[in-house]
Amino acid sequence: MSTPPRGFPVATLVINLIGSLLLGFYLARRQRSLAGRISVPFWGIGVFGSFTTFSAFSVEVVQLLGHRQVGLAFGYVVASVVGGMLAALVGQWTGSALR
Repeated sequence: MSTPPRGFPVATLVINLIGSLLLGFYLARRQRSLAGRISVPFWGIGVFGSFTTFSAFSVEVVQLLGHRQVGLAFGYVVASVVGGMLAALVGQWTGSALR
């Protein structure tokens, strides 16, 4: 990984937040249409799911804990989970507003 094990993994966090935002937006725009029901598994799970980096997130948390950076690990988990949900909500609101 490009992030030093003792540093805050900003790159992974940003990618995951962008992926959550895009997924929320996409689902709001496509969920109710027939095309959406067909394409959600491809775009939602395949494209946006592979864009985000849950495996890298998990490894980085373990590395931070291994280096006794408990505060950074906790902050990273909270920022990733809460930030991801907020980004998905913003994406949904934006996608719904553009309908």
